[in-house]
Amino acid sequence: MSVLLAEDEESVGRTTVALFHGAGHRCEWVRTARDVLSALDTGAHEVLVTDIRMPGGDDLRYLAEVRRRAPDVPVIVVTGYPTLPSAIAALRLDVLEYLVKPVDFGVLRASVEEALLLRRAGARLQELAASLARLAPQMQAQAAEPALSEARGLLADIQSDLARLRLRPLRWAGQGGRRGG
Repeated sequence: MSVLLAEDEESVGRTTVALFHGAGHRCEWVRTARDVLSALDTGAHEVLVTDIRMPGGDDLRYLAEVRRRAPDVPVIVVTGYPTLPSAIAALRLDVLEYLVKPVDFGVLRASVEEALLLRRAGARLQELAASLARLAPQMQAQAAEPALSEARGLLADIQSDLARLRLRPLRWAGQGGRRGG
């Protein structure tokens, strides 16, 4: 898995990268909003973990631009300045998690792993839609078995990922990153 970490605080960035590497994940660390957008444009990252307040970014406009450029990349916000308006705005921008610093790494890692499952499920749903589109003409010819078997396999993968994901609404995790309601 490839995580893009957007964090302007040196000690937080170094520690988080080391923890992700120790957990077996690739992690690229960037320090400005412009660098985040450039990194997302490469398409090389599966999950974005970002502070809201990034140098060169105007909090909510920065998040809106992230969503516009990379709508399929799950976003986890980590902030030292939580507010109800920013949490509501994050929800409207389809942010998966809104975590408050300091964040327990176990909570952050679990959030990133859930985000990856969500992304994989979305990709498999797209594959399933394409498979079903290929199936339609074959069904008309009544020779649907190979395409139907492919669709069944994709559906089983999606069901497995969704069961592991335990879909739920945006969570606000307060001090220490403990998940709240």
